[in-house]
Amino acid sequence: MGRQKNKLLDVIICGGGFTGSLMAKALSDQGLEVAIFDKRDFRTPLTQDGRTFAITLGSQIYLETLGIWEKLKSDPTPISHILITDHKSDHRLHYDAKALGLGPMGYMVTAEDLDQALKASLSNSKNIQFVESDEVVEMKSNISQIQMTLKSGRILKATLVIAADGKNSKLRDLAGLASKTIPYHQHAIVGVVSHEKPHHHIAFEHFTPFGPLAFLPLAGNTSAFVWSLETEKSEVMMTLKDVEFCQELESTFGETLGRFQFQGLRQSYPLSLTTCRAIASDRLVLIGDAAHAMHPVAGQGLNLGIRDVESFSTALREAQKLGLDFGSPTLLENYVKSRKWDQTSLLSSTHGLIRLFGNSSRFLRFMRGSGLSLVNSIKPLKLFFMKRAMGVE
Repeated sequence: MGRQKNKLLDVIICGGGFTGSLMAKALSDQGLEVAIFDKRDFRTPLTQDGRTFAITLGSQIYLETLGIWEKLKSDPTPISHILITDHKSDHRLHYDAKALGLGPMGYMVTAEDLDQALKASLSNSKNIQFVESDEVVEMKSNISQIQMTLKSGRILKATLVIAADGKNSKLRDLAGLASKTIPYHQHAIVGVVSHEKPHHHIAFEHFTPFGPLAFLPLAGNTSAFVWSLETEKSEVMMTLKDVEFCQELESTFGETLGRFQFQGLRQSYPLSLTTCRAIASDRLVLIGDAAHAMHPVAGQGLNLGIRDVESFSTALREAQKLGLDFGSPTLLENYVKSRKWDQTSLLSSTHGLIRLFGNSSRFLRFMRGSGLSLVNSIKPLKLFFMKRAMGVE
């Protein structure tokens, strides 16, 4: 690993979360000289995180290709079905993975397991510089490179910078890339519960008048839940004792999983939509939540970031073969165009779902119920949406 203080690197990655670390792994495997920096200490493992992720089949295949999947400490739980229901309505949409014959719809993994697997994968990388507990204070570019000055006084130079520093991206602001944030006035309450009845590897998405409630299958008779609630109601719900909260879950969701008991912590965080008019500028590109942050209703946020990594690392591999400049406007413009449909369509559809199912209008309730039944009954349309949900279209 190059340790020369001002050596010209191939790529600098800002942000050591899941998306940034995954990009570092992908580019390191391609032989590129990479530096990755973050305000946190990379060596500190996640503890008591509480988050779980639904990893689509497409994302799982990519993580397997990079050798990360095999390093997961616990066996991921397959998702064989997705069942979407509307509160007090008989309309439903059921996805069964057997209809495509490709394998499960996806898998459930915990944030702590994924963090451990990524760290294990990165530990043997010989061409990655890890810059810990530091942040950028100045950034400037010229015709051939981009230079970053960090708070510690350290200077990093590369042909390209990748911003993976989250929805409140500092690099995005320094680059002058405008973003727009739409608050949903909701908080997501997340946690893990055990239940009396088996989940049969079904991921449930249940829309209620207060916000969507999802149950995602974990090992045994346990499931992760994500309950998106109006802010005032979420604050009240967070004050309830575990037993009282579980009673609220049962009365809202019904008897499908039986009675609930808490396993671990209950956490809450605010929800919003963040979009950017442009995701690239001079020798810089945004990926993951720095480029797009969405509501968790579809469970696709991390998967969209993984597809960013796969797409852009592939673009850099092709540029490397041809001896092209990694920060060239043409390369960045082509990447932006290649990702536009996936990013825009997913952000728009997720935002639309929240607006549609969050409206108590009788007419809209009838329309969304009819929509669920319609998609469920038209096989080609249903298979199209299934492939989107699996990340294999």
